[in-house]
Amino acid sequence: MDINNDPLDKAGYCPPEDVWNGRRTQFRNLEAVAVGEGKYGQDSHDQRETLVQELEHAYCAGAWLATVLLAQAVIEITLAFHGYDTSKKREDFLKKYDYDERANRLRLRRNALVHRNADDDVEVSIEQVLFDRETLRHDAKKAVALALNVAFLGLKYPDAFRA
Repeated sequence: MDINNDPLDKAGYCPPEDVWNGRRTQFRNLEAVAVGEGKYGQDSHDQRETLVQELEHAYCAGAWLATVLLAQAVIEITLAFHGYDTSKKREDFLKKYDYDERANRLRLRRNALVHRNADDDVEVSIEQVLFDRETLRHDAKKAVALALNVAFLGLKYPDAFRA
């Protein structure tokens, strides 16, 4: 079954085991790219690790909007844990590794999903959730890749999280 064009991908339904496993493989491949050779140590951080595990589950389940929200949470908790506790510090850090533009787009996307004024248009309609799954899946995959790259920077660069 083609996991990228799955007719069974419907909001609110658990995917079949082969689709779940295919998505898990995709997630693990994105994780392997993020970790690289992993020659440097990384501080253990239980909350980040817990959120990465939940991110994997949301991605495998096809909960695309939840995946975007969790990806942003992984980035925020990783940076906060390492002392990047202001938007300026976070922006400078992400710029150093050329993640600033992608991280800003993800943050704005997350904000549009969870913060809405009465005058604003709906960011994602129920019609999009039901009928435009492929676009949402693509957005989720990009969010996962970015979140994992930020979360595992310490494995690629020895001084990544030494402010």
